[in-house]
Amino acid sequence: MSDALDNTIEIVSNADKCLVYDLPILQRGLLWTDIVKWWASQHNLPFPEEKTEENLFVRLKKSLAPDSPGEILLFETYFSHFREKLGEALPALVPQVYLHYDPKTLKELKEKNGYQDKEWIF
Repeated sequence: MSDALDNTIEIVSNADKCLVYDLPILQRGLLWTDIVKWWASQHNLPFPEEKTEENLFVRLKKSLAPDSPGEILLFETYFSHFREKLGEALPALVPQVYLHYDPKTLKELKEKNGYQDKEWIF
């Protein structure tokens, strides 16, 4: 995010691999049906439609670290146990969420802003 107050998002690389949910999140929170509907509109897919849900599920699962079996198990288990039980009230489980990620190193940020080591307080 280049501006946290305005929620301005700036993707500096690999934008084709990033999903950016750009709709307001209601007070009730983000539901699975909300992101499926958004996904459908982004990819011109039918909604509501089980195939559209499966398409999004597969895409989100691909974002999981392949060397993290626990993360994969949690993601799959969540949907297998709760999707049918909660139906449209299922809260969205969105893996690999980054609210802010700055790929620059601390050294680069210091140099860019002209700070000396002594001026950085942690």
